[in-house]
Amino acid sequence: MLFNFFKMIIKITVLLILFAAFIWALLFSAYYTSFLLLMSFFIITSPGKFPATNRTRFFLPLLLLSLLIAATYQKPVHEINKNLEILAEKNAQEMLTAKDRLGIYGLNLIMGIAAYPIYPEVAKETLYLAIKPQKNNLRHFKSNFAKNSEKIKTEINQLLIEVEKFKNWETHTKTARIFWSADDYNFNNPEARYALALNPAKLVLTMVNCEKHYKINVILEVKIEYPQSSCVTLISNPELKIEEGLFHTLQKEGWLFPYTAIWEFQIIRDKPQKSILSN
Repeated sequence: MLFNFFKMIIKITVLLILFAAFIWALLFSAYYTSFLLLMSFFIITSPGKFPATNRTRFFLPLLLLSLLIAATYQKPVHEINKNLEILAEKNAQEMLTAKDRLGIYGLNLIMGIAAYPIYPEVAKETLYLAIKPQKNNLRHFKSNFAKNSEKIKTEINQLLIEVEKFKNWETHTKTARIFWSADDYNFNNPEARYALALNPAKLVLTMVNCEKHYKINVILEVKIEYPQSSCVTLISNPELKIEEGLFHTLQKEGWLFPYTAIWEFQIIRDKPQKSILSN
């Protein structure tokens, strides 16, 4: 019974997301995308209308929809990309309508929801833009996801080299500014997860000299806001470019709320053998 309850909750959640995405697609003039979303909505709601022994009425439409999406997946991407170009031109001329603003606001939410299974950190940051932060404009997150970034690992390794030159020290702090290039945002780039969530970031590393190991406290401070003019390529084929200036306009008008994200985690590193012997 509990399983069926959770199954029902998941189904309702998915249906609500699909319905909200369908309304957004209409506002965004992405009509082919709205058609696919509407088909998905009806397929998910259809099994209960048919006998349990006749599941082919459910799986056959699902199979056909899957084949349709696989064969025409470029079309909704082109559709959204084209609409973004049109909106960017209207934004430059300060001609955005209320419908346009609703579509852009919805796109911010859609990007956050769609990215969550792959890039949960930037998805979380994106969704929080829709919620007004507290007075200090800070949001704290506990996660060690950034430890696998090559740029972060380079800074940590440099810190380890630095402290080897010291004697009888207890703590040492290193501060750096970390940047990722535009190419790092591409989905097939291994640094994309970190670039999307952290670029640019103020990195503060505090190393504590323990008896048998180093304890490294890592803090990444990131300003979460859309720049006035910046174009990010999320997908190269088919091309999908996001003009961040569209969302910057919503920030100025109070639709979205910039804030500072503080990502914190801790790393334990064994001391090199020579350091243990010297102590």
